[in-house]
Amino acid sequence: MPLKPHPLLRYALLVDALTSTVFALGLVLLAGLLPPLLGLPDGLLRGIGVGLLPYGLALFWIARHPSPVWVKAVIGLNLFWVADSLVLLGSKLIAPTALGAAFILVQAVAVGGVTLAQIIGLRRSNPLQAR
Repeated sequence: MPLKPHPLLRYALLVDALTSTVFALGLVLLAGLLPPLLGLPDGLLRGIGVGLLPYGLALFWIARHPSPVWVKAVIGLNLFWVADSLVLLGSKLIAPTALGAAFILVQAVAVGGVTLAQIIGLRRSNPLQAR
């Protein structure tokens, strides 16, 4: 049975697609400038940017053609992203500057907020099917 997406779900997926794509481009294009400011390795920033670009583009497609399976996959990946960001911040693997730590926290909170909107939107879309 196809998903009848609630407007909140479409909006949250589109916001995720747009921010992921812009974030990816920013990390790739500004990777040379960001390491000293954030205290994060150049390779990490570039790698995240390169990885996020196809993800962000795929999200545009998913926003136009949402299915419970794809939306749940996006939600799962976003939750993993938030958890991974917090684990990385708490680890000894990196030594971010104060700005870098804030950067990691702010983007984790933003992804968490978009994910919450996706969860609510999915539940409002087809309550019996979305669970």
